[in-house]
Amino acid sequence: MANPREQCERAVKPVSLHKSSFLFQQHRCASLHGRDMRLRLAQLPLILLLLLSTHVLVAAEPAIANFNDRDILQAQYPDWFLGSLLDLQDDLETAVDEGKKGMVVVFGSKGCSYCAKFADEALKTPVIAEAMQRSFVSLYLDIFSDLEMTTPEGEELRVREFARQVGADFTPSVYFFDPTGRVVLRLLGYQSPARFALALSFVAEGHNADGSFREYLLVNAPVRAKALRVDDPLFESPPFDLVRQPIPAEQQLMVLFDGPECDECAYLIGTLFRDPRIRRQLEQLEVVRLRLDENVPVRRPGGRVSTAAEWHAELGLHRTPALVFFDEHGNRTMTSDALMLYGRLDNTLGFVLNRAYQEGMNYQTYARTAAIARAKARAEREQ
Repeated sequence: MANPREQCERAVKPVSLHKSSFLFQQHRCASLHGRDMRLRLAQLPLILLLLLSTHVLVAAEPAIANFNDRDILQAQYPDWFLGSLLDLQDDLETAVDEGKKGMVVVFGSKGCSYCAKFADEALKTPVIAEAMQRSFVSLYLDIFSDLEMTTPEGEELRVREFARQVGADFTPSVYFFDPTGRVVLRLLGYQSPARFALALSFVAEGHNADGSFREYLLVNAPVRAKALRVDDPLFESPPFDLVRQPIPAEQQLMVLFDGPECDECAYLIGTLFRDPRIRRQLEQLEVVRLRLDENVPVRRPGGRVSTAAEWHAELGLHRTPALVFFDEHGNRTMTSDALMLYGRLDNTLGFVLNRAYQEGMNYQTYARTAAIARAKARAEREQ
């Protein structure tokens, strides 16, 4: 019987569209030996298709440092998105009648630069568009909309209330609903084309029933070298005792989850954390960095002891870097593993330090208020 590498190489040849893609796929085949046996031969056609898109798209993506997330951009969603009458229960029934796997809802907002980047780079990629149309009905909802809607479970309420109900605090946020109306995967923030393609495979092929999306990524994402590690004296040193009850702490807490595959961590820590404005905000917090590949025990704010990897998984986080904030009493006030560049990090720290959560705001409401204030101040300066 042929070994996994030989099986893979035979499967690659019929679908290889370009020499460089074929060479990339051969390299991927070489890495199959010794990897998790969940990568079965039956999966190869779709996985190879997604890896092909990954190879093409990673090279084409601009560096995150060149993306200005404070630009006001309008996302243009594909014309194959459903022109929904905002009866999501009916839309889901349509998906079931058409034999599809469920429904994808993209939550966004006007002027959201991350939404525009996601729509342009991921949703308009042919392999992704084809996969979405084959397996799901897809639609867009504005998280600030006051329009009346019906949820997948039949509840009538406003769109903004539904967004808050499901926790769509960042835009874009992508929610996958199964045929029963249950959320089976939630992706907060911008998703690269390669990562989003794997999310489609994860749900469309039913792998969400077997484990978490992070576990699926660890098995199926392209093999990468370990990311550069950057240190900062701002980080607390172990042992990590983060308990804040019954005696409150003096500062709010920010936990940064880092990992060996975190390509963005070096930019976050080495560039953004050294920006003077960001630095002043960070110095008002207790900052703890936890590495997912280190078995250092952590005593959490609630008192439970675990490793960073266990805690990260229990929080439902899929990627690194991830930021989790707690107040002085140990109450979690914000959680995000979304792509976080200067503008979003600045708003996130402002949301936490100004305790906007105590005023009933979510992150996106705070960010919108801050953007309006900046625009007004800029207009006044130009007068």
